[in-house]
Amino acid sequence: MATTFESFIQSHQFTFFGSHDGKPIVVHAVPIAATSQQLDALVNGGMVESETRCAKIEDVEVEGFIRFCEYAYRGDYTVPMWEELPPEPDSTFEDKKHNEFDLRLETACCSFA
Repeated sequence: MATTFESFIQSHQFTFFGSHDGKPIVVHAVPIAATSQQLDALVNGGMVESETRCAKIEDVEVEGFIRFCEYAYRGDYTVPMWEELPPEPDSTFEDKKHNEFDLRLETACCSFA
């Protein structure tokens, strides 16, 4: 069955609770259920969650789940802001010494081949 925006908005609401902070994320059932058979079963399949119209999401970052919800409604999502990681600390003198030894060993082995 093709879903329309009207069916999205007129469907019942379903609440997901984040595992870290417990904040509710309230969405419409139809767009979420349309994304997969598993979520359709969760939202509409007669399980406790479908009866209470709420579920706890485990091991999912809230920001990522919100992007998923955006995708469920729009068929697209907002790409997160680029986060530059700090540079890795320089390797220690021992690491450098070990790497130089590996290079000399590799060179010696290759010269015998």
